[in-house]
Parts: sequence; C-alpha cells; structure tokens
Amino acid sequence: MHKKKRLLIDVSNLTISLTEFKRTGIQEVIYQVLINIPKLRDRFPEYEIWLAPFLPNRAPLNGSPGTPAFIFEEIEDSLRLPSRDIWGFDLKGDHKFEMSHEVILDFLSGGDAIHFQNLYSMKALLNYMRSEYFKTYERTSCTAYDITPILYPEYAVEGVINMFKNHYVPGFEMLDQIISISRHTMIDVHDFLLKSNMKIPKLSYIHLPGYSTNTTLGNQVTPPDLAAQLKDLNYFVVIGSLEPRKNIAILIKAFQIFKETDRDNFKLVFVGKSGWKANSIYAAIEENPLAKENILFTGYLEDRPMLEVVKGSKGLCMISCYEGFGIPLAMAASLGAPVMTNLGSSLPEACQYQGVFVDSHDEWSIASGFRSLSKARRHSSRFEFSWPDYTEHLLNKLLPFSDGNGIHREG
Repeated sequence: MHKKKRLLIDVSNLTISLTEFKRTGIQEVIYQVLINIPKLRDRFPEYEIWLAPFLPNRAPLNGSPGTPAFIFEEIEDSLRLPSRDIWGFDLKGDHKFEMSHEVILDFLSGGDAIHFQNLYSMKALLNYMRSEYFKTYERTSCTAYDITPILYPEYAVEGVINMFKNHYVPGFEMLDQIISISRHTMIDVHDFLLKSNMKIPKLSYIHLPGYSTNTTLGNQVTPPDLAAQLKDLNYFVVIGSLEPRKNIAILIKAFQIFKETDRDNFKLVFVGKSGWKANSIYAAIEENPLAKENILFTGYLEDRPMLEVVKGSKGLCMISCYEGFGIPLAMAASLGAPVMTNLGSSLPEACQYQGVFVDSHDEWSIASGFRSLSKARRHSSRFEFSWPDYTEHLLNKLLPFSDGNGIHREG
C-alpha cells in the first residue's frame, strides 16, 4: 500500500507566558491554524497533516518560550475532539502532552515536509536538524511576519536585532518557500534577500483575517470595573503593546490637540501589555493632567473582552511606524468599526484601503484624523475572509510538495 506523505506544521509557540494562555499576533496566527487544521484534513486525503507541538529542545531556537502542557490540555478540552484528530497523533495518551528530546527527533524524522510558524534561529535550527538525524525533507517553508528589526533597528532592542540579522533571516535562503502575511512584507523579504545576495526561495503571501469566533479558552467576560468605566462613554481604542514602533507618544500629543475642541468628551483607551521603553510614555501622561484624565489603560485583554471594547468604541487607531500586517485594523474593519491609520508599510492592506489616513509623523494631521474618526459611521463588515479560509489557503500553498531538496538543497 502506498504510504502517504506527511506534512508537519509547527505549532510549538502558543503563548507569550509560561503561566497563562496569552497571545499576541504571531501566537494568534499559530493558534488559529491549529484549531482549523482538524476541519480541513479531509480535503487533503492523499496527505497526512500533523501538527508539531514541540521542536528539538536542545536546538538554539532563540524566540520560542515553549508551550506548557496545560495549554495543550485546555485546547483538547475546548475542541472536544480525540487527541489524534487534533494533532494527527495521540499527544494526550501516548505522550501525556510532553515529548522527550529523543521522541521529538523521531517524530520529526517521520515527516516529508515541514512548515515553521515562529521566529526561530532558522539557520541554526535547520542545520541542527540536518546534522542530528540526516533527514532530507522534500519541502521546508516558513511563515514570515515582518523583518522590522533589520529594516528599522531603532524600533527594536539589541537582542532582537541580533537574532533577526544573524540567525533568523539568514535561514531564509535554506528554505524552499516563504509565505508572508502581507504583500508588503513579501516585497520587503524579496528586496532584502536580493540586496544581500542571498538565495531567494519561492515567495507568496496570504492576508490575515479579522476577528474570529474561535476565542481563547475558558469563560471570558469584560472585567466589571472596565465595563463600568466604558459604559455610555465616547472613546477611541488602541490595541497593541506600548513601544516606540507604535508611535504612541505622537498619538497622545495629537489627542491632546483634539481634546481642545472636543465637545463629546472622548477618551483614549489602550489595550495591550507594556513593551520596551513604555515607562517614558507613562511618565509623559503622568505629567500632563489633560492626558491623565482622558486616557485609560486596560492592560492585556483576552479575545472576547477585547472584541467588546472594539465594538463599543467610535473607532480604532493604529499609526505604527511599521507593521508586518496590522491585525487590530483587520479586527476593527471586520467588526464594522471605523479606523484611523497611515499609508505606511502594510497598514492599508490590513484595513482593505478604507479608513481615515493620516501622516503618522505630524500631530496636527493625527488630531484632524481624530476629528474625522469621531464623526465616522459604523459600517457592515468588509471581511469575508476567515481563519478557516486562511488555513485552507496555507495548506493549498504547502501541498502538494514534490520538488526541492529542503534542508540539503545546494546551488
């Protein structure tokens, strides 16, 4: 009987915390692919599609905190499917949600193609896998989110810049295929590889969807104190970690200008965790009574509470200096909320080129954008593209595979 070829899809990084199930953009993509694969396997009966929850724990990954066993358990409880139907093998019974280094290597050696979804030290990882068990894959590929730390190092910390420059991006030329999350990112990757005289693998892109009805596990409600604060309130929402790349300082200056003529008592609500150099942002707000009185920080919110905050807002603001895509914009657009953004990087793609566009380096332009956003009307969702659609598009790009020599490719 002809043996089916096996595609392994990396889902080894599902959280930014080792004690809680917390996801930012990258983890959201990985999670959504994970929960949608079981629904799509039957459409590719000639292949085995397995999810790889672990990668070699002795490999120099630089970027994956790993996923605690309790999250895999919660996922299985949430999906209410047999373990084998989720992963392609029995992670619960055979492995008790954990794998030893030797078992991981044996697991990986059974694959014919592998697709990485996280930010690893790609070159070192591929070299390690090759030298460890001499497996030649027919196809190796990855999802590329952005290469911001290389293009704009001023927006990143030194460790991240080093990882991208010396470990992550150099591994791209060892791959057979790179699938980006936006057209803009695909062009960035192509141009950088070309400029660096690196081999250019097959490049393509798949836009990310908006929000999903498949939300995080467990019972989720908006915290009572937050719900009370936002009730009957006019507010704009900003989603994302507080860091220089998000242009938060100039956004706050623009909001102060807008407040001078604001008759509807608008507030500015920030949803997300603190990033690097966030202290300077908090300090600037603390020193300004007007800003302090009209700005609210919710911290990290799970899916359903975050969606409720967006639904209740007058619009979402995202004027980042650079983004690989801009999931918050897609989320707001899919919920019918107006958006304010700028014409930089992939942000126009994320909102499907419809929104209030401003100059992200000019506070007066942004202040004018706030005024326009305050008068904008909600609309029906512009997104018909869902996470199941994204996952199916991904599989269509990864299958079939029959060309290339993967890790061992030469010339």
